[in-house]
Amino acid sequence: MWKPEIKKAYIVGTDVKFRQHAGKEYPPIGSFEPNEQVKLLNTALIDKMKWHRVKRKNGQFVWVIDYYLHVPLRQ
Repeated sequence: MWKPEIKKAYIVGTDVKFRQHAGKEYPPIGSFEPNEQVKLLNTALIDKMKWHRVKRKNGQFVWVIDYYLHVPLRQ
């Protein structure tokens, strides 16, 4: 059975908002802590923008735009 690779990633910037669904048409539902570590789960391309579904340490699943996410090359 295929299992997706889960990568660690970090939020870059301050006051970075997250959304319940991918896309700018959905309102922000909260903000990440600066440099917050998350687990990268899925990626979606919507209106030429790359969005990532991530899991926060508190177990919450949210979406963030690619611009605010840093994925280290070495895991």
